[in-house]
Amino acid sequence: MRSDLLTFPARRRLKWVFLAAWVVAMFAVVARATYVLAIPATLLIAIGWAIAIRLRRMWIPLAFFAANLALVLAAGVKYDAWSCFQSRLLFPSFAAIAFGYGWGIEYTQRKWPSLRPVVDALAISLYAAFLTYFAIEIGFVVYDALG
Repeated sequence: MRSDLLTFPARRRLKWVFLAAWVVAMFAVVARATYVLAIPATLLIAIGWAIAIRLRRMWIPLAFFAANLALVLAAGVKYDAWSCFQSRLLFPSFAAIAFGYGWGIEYTQRKWPSLRPVVDALAISLYAAFLTYFAIEIGFVVYDALG
């Protein structure tokens, strides 16, 4: 008769250990993918802001972004606290970032129509990476709360 090295409960726990290791590895991959996919989005924001500077009345969101960024940087330097540099403090500047992103997409798709599928695919991939990242984060919190 063959005896198993691991009993059934031990095999079940080992399965969960491997599953947890896989989730942690995927979390690292998704986090890195988010950074890589955010590079084109950042370039689109910069293109949109460059266009907005040339247009009248469209530079107002940029002024709010610059004022908020200056406030966050000044607070971080004055109080020597790295927590001041968290992106959540730039939430009031979200409108300027969203406008820049929209203007950048609009300009890119108008100037180079053949890039439309590429820009759309990059945007959808970035959104999917964000959703996956947050789903894994929520899973970690729920797992920690239950166990």
